[in-house]
Amino acid sequence: MPRARWNRGLPLVVALSLVATACKEAATAEGATCAPAGNPCTGGLACCSGLTCDATAGACVAPGCVDASGSCANGETCCSGSACLDGTCTRACPPALPVTLCLANGQACRLSAECCAGACDGGVCGLPATCIPLAELCQFSEQCCDHGRCVPDRDEILRCFACMSEGARCSGAGDTTCCAGTSCLPDGNRGKYACVASPPPPLCGMVGMSCTVNGDCCSGLGCEIPPGATSGACTPTCAGTGSSCTVNGDCCSGSCAVQPGATSGACTPTCVQAGASCTVNGECCSGNCAIPAGATSGACACSSST
Repeated sequence: MPRARWNRGLPLVVALSLVATACKEAATAEGATCAPAGNPCTGGLACCSGLTCDATAGACVAPGCVDASGSCANGETCCSGSACLDGTCTRACPPALPVTLCLANGQACRLSAECCAGACDGGVCGLPATCIPLAELCQFSEQCCDHGRCVPDRDEILRCFACMSEGARCSGAGDTTCCAGTSCLPDGNRGKYACVASPPPPLCGMVGMSCTVNGDCCSGLGCEIPPGATSGACTPTCAGTGSSCTVNGDCCSGSCAVQPGATSGACTPTCVQAGASCTVNGECCSGNCAIPAGATSGACACSSST
């Protein structure tokens, strides 16, 4: 009977011996004594590389990811967004954004301030869900309805305008954003410009203004068109000082000096009063230039000589 009981226990002894042998081989697989995953770690045996000792289970387990600033010296896996640097999980720096440029619509974004339109919706730059009506407060022109512009009003408050109304700030003489009937002109405030009512156009063309016919020019002016051209400029129709003339009406000064016996003369400045120097009668308002015998000039007399 005793021999029979011993024979029945032999298989169990052999099985336990085989398990012990397998554990020993696993513990020495790396050439150093360490405990693989699932093995006890409470007997002074360190867990193998990449594993950690779970104190609750008392066994070596694969750790979860390690947050930023946590240790990764034993091969721990850093959580997404971090990388193991010198044994510490370090959060990776985000890519630098352009310093002077904003992100166009459709580009990936994190903050609304990064977008030119001022709105980051679902990680993509785009226009705000609703636009800002005209005359309402705004921050960017892209926020305004109907392609309006976000510009300061006369009180320096940003509002949406289809065009810049009278009194609104503008950039200078070349600014064409002022509403119809206004122009961007200096406002007398330290070189600043504002949209002001445009001056009415002249009723007739002044000297130098474009014309196509004499009727485009003011009285006393004619339309001088160069040969081969279809338009010209308004110029005086009277003759200037020194130009040839036959009567006073030919001259802009109204004075045509014609020597006695001649049929033409020259335009002279406006007539001079008695006592002023003269060379011909036409220079004198009295029409009498008294020239002494043998002299080439004289003085205007009060009345015509008889």
